[in-house]
Amino acid sequence: MSVFSRENISCPSCGVLVRFHIARSVNVGRSAEMRDAILSGSFQAMRCTNCDTSIRLDPFMNYLDIERGQWLLVRSHADLMDWVLLERKASSLFSDSFGEKSNKIARSIGAGLTPRLVFGWPALQEKILINEKGLDDVEVELTKIALMRHLSYIPLHQDIDLRLQRVEDGEMEFVWINTPAGEVVLETLILPLAFYDEIAADREGWQPLREQVSASYFVDAKRLMLEETPVSQVEGG
Repeated sequence: MSVFSRENISCPSCGVLVRFHIARSVNVGRSAEMRDAILSGSFQAMRCTNCDTSIRLDPFMNYLDIERGQWLLVRSHADLMDWVLLERKASSLFSDSFGEKSNKIARSIGAGLTPRLVFGWPALQEKILINEKGLDDVEVELTKIALMRHLSYIPLHQDIDLRLQRVEDGEMEFVWINTPAGEVVLETLILPLAFYDEIAADREGWQPLREQVSASYFVDAKRLMLEETPVSQVEGG
C-alpha cells in the first residue's frame, strides 16, 4: 500500500503554512493514477491557498511497481552527493522488504523486482519511461556516455543531468536539465534508437563501463563523475 504523512509546509513565496499529504511510500500497482501524475509532473504539487504560488515537494519515498518489476528509493537531487551512503541504505531497505531478510512471500516478489536509487523527479520519470519502452537502464546510461563523447561541450555540474525524455518513431530524445533550478531544460539532443541498439549489442567493447555503471543501485552515468566520498551524513529513513 501507499503511505503518506500529513505535514504543514511553508509556502516559499508568502510563508503561509500549506497542508500537504507527503508521499513516503508509493505502490503504483494499487494506484495507477499516481504513476501517471509522476510522469506528468503533477505528483506532490499544489498551489498555495494564500498566494497561488505553485509548490512541488522534493521526493523522499520508496516507489514500488510489482507488475513492471520496479523498486526505487527516491531522494531529492540535493542528496546526490550522498549517493554512496544512500546506496547502502537502499540495499538495506530492499533486503528487509523483499530480499534475504524478508519472509518467503516477500522474497518471491523481490525476485521479480529490479532495485534502483534515483535523485529527483526527472530521474524517477526517466526510469519509469525506460521500463515502459522496454529498454535497459544500464544500456541507456552507456548510450549517454557514448553521446557525451561526441559532444563538443558538456555542462559538467552536479546540478545538471542528462535525462532521457522521449522514445518514439525510432528516436531517443535526451535533455540537459537543471533539476534544482525548477527542472529547467537547457538543451535537447535527439539521436536514433539504433545508436542505443548498437551499444547494447556490443557486449565486449562496452563491458568494462557496463560493469561500473551497474555496480550497485545507483545506475547512472553520473556515478562515474562524482567523488566517491560523500560530503555529509545521511539521516532519517
